[in-house]
Amino acid sequence: MEAAESSSVYVVRDPEAARVLTDAAQLRYFAPFLAQDRTIAQVAEETGSKLNTAYVRTRRYLELGLLRVVREEKRAGRAVKVYRSVADVLYVPLAGPVDLENYLRWNGFWEREIVKGLLYAHGEGSRRWGSRVYRDAEGVLTESLALGPREDYDPTAPGEPAMFNRFHDSMYLDYPDAKAFQRELDALMRKYGSRGGAQRYIVRFNLVPVPEDAEVIP
Repeated sequence: MEAAESSSVYVVRDPEAARVLTDAAQLRYFAPFLAQDRTIAQVAEETGSKLNTAYVRTRRYLELGLLRVVREEKRAGRAVKVYRSVADVLYVPLAGPVDLENYLRWNGFWEREIVKGLLYAHGEGSRRWGSRVYRDAEGVLTESLALGPREDYDPTAPGEPAMFNRFHDSMYLDYPDAKAFQRELDALMRKYGSRGGAQRYIVRFNLVPVPEDAEVIP
């Protein structure tokens, strides 16, 4: 691990250490240590892990150079070690081409979390709903959650769970409009992301340019 310009920033070059920070499933267990003082017991509670499992992970993070012991708290018997990330900011540079496998692994993790959230939001209702596949008035292939073959489900209706799950694979925009859309989405995320509340939500927007040679369903 290599120090950057600031003492609170480290550049991570070890492949195994980088994988901990770029794999969503692994990052979840390291996250409590980032810029925070934590004991193994605290991390076990925060991540819902067994104490022994949290201990094994912590030892691995130490071996990878991602953690440091900041102090030991005295108590009856053995003192309790308090850990913290080696820097408040850990930077993993992309060396060479984008790691497609890593992106697929990251996306796969969040896809599963989103599906679990959808099933939780739908509750018992998901057992009587279906999926409707058709072309809309503009000829765009559409797949939507439906109450029947002729009636789409409206998640914005009063009393329904607060969720949004839509996909559009053929939105055509000129660059200025695409940038405006990008900035509006970013502003919306910032507006509501800083409010705080009782219920945890997963929010994911994707706006990506499609290469000209990409396969498009006619």
